Amino acid sequence: MLAASKLNERHTGDNIATVYSDWFNSSGVPSITCLAHSLQHVIHDGMLAQRDVQELLAAGRRIVGHYKHSNVAFRLLQRIQAQLELNVCALYQDEPTRWNSSYYMLKRLVEQRKAISAANAEAGDHGIMAMKQKMLLSMQSRFASCETEDLYCFSTLPDPRFKDRVFSSQSRMVSSKEMLISTYEDYLESNQSEANPNSLESAAKRCRQDDSTSVFQKMVNAYLSEASAPRHSSPLLYWNEKQASWPLLATLDLAPPCTTVPSERLLVQLAILLPIKEQG
Repeated sequence: MLAASKLNERHTGDNIATVYSDWFNSSGVPSITCLAHSLQHVIHDGMLAQRDVQELLAAGRRIVGHYKHSNVAFRLLQRIQAQLELNVCALYQDEPTRWNSSYYMLKRLVEQRKAISAANAEAGDHGIMAMKQKMLLSMQSRFASCETEDLYCFSTLPDPRFKDRVFSSQSRMVSSKEMLISTYEDYLESNQSEANPNSLESAAKRCRQDDSTSVFQKMVNAYLSEASAPRHSSPLLYWNEKQASWPLLATLDLAPPCTTVPSERLLVQLAILLPIKEQG
């Protein structure tokens, strides 16, 4: 030890270097640069000139940092290292001021690449399973009431893309089908003449109503027995083609689009084509 000096300033690299420089200048001891540190700067400058090397080192630091800051991940890595009969050890974190530390970090990553890949895959599987479970619970909570709403059920059956294939229970599918037929019967009754219920004309209309209901039921059964239309097809075009085969079914009201996005896009396009005039 050549000397000691009190540093009243902050212990930064610049302040320490100033103290060293002042001491060497005042003591007359010649100052020479450190060969190892000079080589460190040379190698560091060379590595920084290669973008691929920078990205490689950054990726290695992220991997090491993940297992350094997470005890769960580190224990998982240790368990897999033991299963693969590898050296059970921690990953090596490099230091910017020591170029050989970057070498040792990459060397350790290469040695443990199988364990790291297996640990990342297992952690990813757990994350994906947790995400799926969360999404399933969210779907159940947000859409649990869909099959209890008659409007939704009634609107699903006439849609050739879905028909009765999307109901989670057989009982709800059967009740929805019965509701569809009942709605058609109510429609026929509303059109029946009530001027003279006991008249011969009224009796004839009731007979025609019974026949029409039977025909409608056959149409519903035939419609549901056919394969569903492709998901990207248009229900309007489908019923336009089937109008001659199933005229009674073709008169049913179809459900509106399940989202307002097309309408919102149309409004946005109109706003672009027709700018709002400035009001004076």
